[in-house]
Amino acid sequence: MDLWIPAQTLDIQYINLGSFQPSENQRVLMAPLKYKSPTVSLNSLTILTPTLTVIHHDPHTGRLVLDASEHPLFVSKMALLHEAMAMTLAQNQQTFFHFPLGLTVEHFKKMLFPLVNNKRLTLFMGASARTLKYTTGAGGPGDVFDGFPGTAASGQKMRVAFTLQGISVLSNSFAPSLIPIADPNIFRIRFQQSIAAVFTF
Repeated sequence: MDLWIPAQTLDIQYINLGSFQPSENQRVLMAPLKYKSPTVSLNSLTILTPTLTVIHHDPHTGRLVLDASEHPLFVSKMALLHEAMAMTLAQNQQTFFHFPLGLTVEHFKKMLFPLVNNKRLTLFMGASARTLKYTTGAGGPGDVFDGFPGTAASGQKMRVAFTLQGISVLSNSFAPSLIPIADPNIFRIRFQQSIAAVFTF
């Protein structure tokens, strides 16, 4: 079982972004995220949220939106993660993308889709909706199921263990360079994610 890092103990400075590698179809570049601190070294990054409130869940797209407004430290850490990854992309753009794009940190901050925006955490279950561990009555004796059962109701309380596998970016399959991405309205970079577990209350 992979180790999870509770949001309250997560230290953003220990999150490392690896080098980008093309996918099988050559259209997506993917860079893995790892967590390496003086006391722990993890090849995957799974964050356990505090107890959040469901705002919206679309079972067809897997989109899950959670209210994080009662947890300012969690919101702050997700904002720091976003800024740290944008800074890493900007500082290493020549190494990552094989030529100097000349884009600023602010460019990358706009292009990288944020995990938390307006104090709302947005996650996408994808295929993990069928494999995650779902626990009911997490505050006491409860039941554990494989897969997410149906739709999360608005107002429901839950903690979510979500895994950030890395950062993905669309590439031009006909050239080693990226499609022009200076305009954030045309292009976005995303955290590749899945959900390992959900605990409801």
